[in-house]
Amino acid sequence: MTVTHPQGVVTSYAPTAHEVVAALSRGRGGDAAGAIIAMADLATRLSESEATILVGALSDVAAEFTRFYADWICAQEAAEVQAVLAYGPRPGLNYRDVVGHAGATHYDRVADMLTHVDFSNCARFVLVGAGELPSTALHVHDRTGVAHIACLDTRLEAVRSVETLAAWLNSDRLSALHFDGAQYDYSDADVIFVANMVTPKQVVLARILDTAPHHVRIILRDPYSLGLLWAEEGGAALDPRLSIIARGAGSRFLSRDLFLARHASN
Repeated sequence: MTVTHPQGVVTSYAPTAHEVVAALSRGRGGDAAGAIIAMADLATRLSESEATILVGALSDVAAEFTRFYADWICAQEAAEVQAVLAYGPRPGLNYRDVVGHAGATHYDRVADMLTHVDFSNCARFVLVGAGELPSTALHVHDRTGVAHIACLDTRLEAVRSVETLAAWLNSDRLSALHFDGAQYDYSDADVIFVANMVTPKQVVLARILDTAPHHVRIILRDPYSLGLLWAEEGGAALDPRLSIIARGAGSRFLSRDLFLARHASN
């Protein structure tokens, strides 16, 4: 693989090209997890500038990596939900008490929410892009007293799965809504989390700013490095009404929390 930099410098990435081709072959052969894991491993050996150049060079196949990632995450979530539901519910049981390794990883990676956001006065938390296993919402459910936790998703399978988990938890705090985050009314939200796989992120953020109260806190899960191949970046070209006040830690699969606030004048 040969890449021409904006400055005209030509760089050869022979080993990298081999790894990318191998990852694509895995994904195209049905091993979506293997494709993403291979690219995540490759990212650990690249500098930020090298990753940026490679993402640009792979723009023609980014849609494939997006599909691999979505297929893998959806399959992983469905399997994790079934494993959790196999446990008999009992009073006081939390999701984190029974979750498997993969689910625990997704659950724990958003723990920095509680460092950067004060949930003590949060009456309504909204998760945009819940998926079949809304780990972020379940984290809030386990570790805070938030009374209303709304999980939005455009897929009926995800909505039904969240409803099943709420019933398993015997919780009236967790609810599932079949809704597009770009059309939802956020007027009663105190904290909003926009998931990594949500698209288009800028449209969702604009809708939040148009309808949410001024005090709302927004957390945007955003990709970086080679994670830009399978999720849409939202933090690079933010609505001018917003600013990034903190960044969470990176993760194994190249996404992190961005903590956003509305400018005082907006």
